[in-house]
Amino acid sequence: LSLDVPTSILSVLIDLAKNQDMRSKAAANAELMARIGKRK
Repeated sequence: LSLDVPTSILSVLIDLAKNQDMRSKAAANAELMARIGKRK
């Protein structure tokens, strides 16, 4: 059990990091699309 808990916490932290990375990439893509849209 003492080994399971840190592993699950680590996996949760990794998932959170991935989600944040995906969000930042999505935000960057949305910003890029907005800039392209404004040019047209």
